[in-house]
Amino acid sequence: MSEGKILKSLTPGEREMELINTYSRRALAPEEVYCFSLVLCDNELDRDFEQFATDQLEAIAALFVGKTGVFDHDPSAKNQCARIFRCAVSTDPTIKTTLGEDYSCVVAEAYIPKTEGNLELIEQIDSGIKKEVSLSCAVRQKLCSICGYELDSCECVHKKGQIYGGSLCYGVLSGIYDAYEWSFVAVPAQRGAGVIKSKNKEGEILDSVYKRLQGAGEVTLTHNDKAELVSYIERLKSLSRDGEEYRRSLIDELVRLNVLSKSSLPPKVLRSVSERMTISELKAFSAAYKQPPQPQLSSSSTTEGSRGCDEYSI
Repeated sequence: MSEGKILKSLTPGEREMELINTYSRRALAPEEVYCFSLVLCDNELDRDFEQFATDQLEAIAALFVGKTGVFDHDPSAKNQCARIFRCAVSTDPTIKTTLGEDYSCVVAEAYIPKTEGNLELIEQIDSGIKKEVSLSCAVRQKLCSICGYELDSCECVHKKGQIYGGSLCYGVLSGIYDAYEWSFVAVPAQRGAGVIKSKNKEGEILDSVYKRLQGAGEVTLTHNDKAELVSYIERLKSLSRDGEEYRRSLIDELVRLNVLSKSSLPPKVLRSVSERMTISELKAFSAAYKQPPQPQLSSSSTTEGSRGCDEYSI
């Protein structure tokens, strides 16, 4: 079993309808079906410290064409909700996996009949409620990344997730020979599972990465983790540059006001001190300089004094 993600809905064309109609009893029209694409699995390390060997992805893509989609891996006929009509492997050499390989994934295209009973499911997919998916297939081997023997065999003494001589132990899944079904699930094993362009996904990923970084031990980041983290850091760098520019303008303004006030405090000294001030402190000092000078005797005091003198006037 491995997990993936729904990518997006799509509008079926002539070729898509030709493929879809190979599975239907009668010829369906484009307006009768809802189509969407999804990532079934990839060559990234998952939460169970297992990875599909990259050279197995083509076999997975071929095996899953025509396979039905269900819920929570319950192979009941009443759970059937969608069917894959096309599958292919997509590789992005600009993205590296945790293991240093070019990121590759199995992208499938599936359809759902637009019946009254399926309208709720279609709405849940479009709104991002139903997004995580998981596949179920037959695997001949789960090899140890350290010694190359079958994990949990007599020859292998290593445990997944442990570090040996600076190398992480994980299981390499190979020899994929059968495909059963794919399912909508609530909690996928792959950390990057989910709708790619979800409005809140970035925050979820960053929160997850932050919590893992706070914990003890080594942290494994997926390609999605790294991409979001790099993007977030780049935005922070941009905000930091803007903040520094704003801070510099406040310091310059404070020094200018100091000169205009003919203060005895040397501008060089004030600039040095202001470098250690917070934004709030800089604003407060500037506001103080802008206050008009107050006379030693207020108007109320003068009035009181005059009133006092009038009492003794002749």
